[in-house]
Amino acid sequence: MFDAQKHKIVDQKWSMALSVMGLPFRTLAHPALKEAINFSAKLPRYKLPFIMALQTNLLDKTYAKVKKTAEQNIWGHNFYVRATLSCDGWTNQNGRPQMNIMFINRYGEMLHAHADGSNMTEDAKWVSGHILKAIKEVDPKNVLQFTADNASINILAGKFVRAEYPHIVFGRCVAHDIDLLFEDLEKLVWIDAIFDKYNDIVSFIKNSHQPHTMLIDFFLDGAMLLKPRVTRFAINIIMLDRTYHLQH
Repeated sequence: MFDAQKHKIVDQKWSMALSVMGLPFRTLAHPALKEAINFSAKLPRYKLPFIMALQTNLLDKTYAKVKKTAEQNIWGHNFYVRATLSCDGWTNQNGRPQMNIMFINRYGEMLHAHADGSNMTEDAKWVSGHILKAIKEVDPKNVLQFTADNASINILAGKFVRAEYPHIVFGRCVAHDIDLLFEDLEKLVWIDAIFDKYNDIVSFIKNSHQPHTMLIDFFLDGAMLLKPRVTRFAINIIMLDRTYHLQH
């Protein structure tokens, strides 16, 4: 028999639980949670697993299942066939190297691995070592090209990779080439003066409450001025382009 009052109490319990744990309410719409709840409801005396079990054997089984499913989907979609290996590196807060390795082909992009060099010093051997490891994991015959930015370490790493697998072409990142070109252009005195002028204008408006508010009210479509950021691609060009279009 349906008991409306008890259902309201249970609903409130769910609402409270999600709120206290800081989980979004849409969590209840997730298929995995729905499946777990439905299976649990079929066992009237079922109790949730112990935390220790979740942290050990259940976690291991879940990991193995997810890994198997992921590998089947990856190979089923041929993400590693006739692929380009691309890597992107950076340094962490301690100045130690980090690197992501991706494979790209006509089917899409796949993040393959992350290399953590927290206890290492970045050099061409370190980079090429992780690249060669990734190539071996997917079978060298599936890799056509290796691309990276134009850092001297990557160029030398590309030579190491080519020495091991001559059929793999090393290509420099075109986007990074263009970014370096923009940086060289910005060193010209007359161009640098333009950027400085617009940077001052943008900084004044962004850092001043009243002009900033007036700009927000004027551009109802949400378009806003952009301030330079060191990590952004060709940011001064983007800043200048956005400012110019807002003027017109």
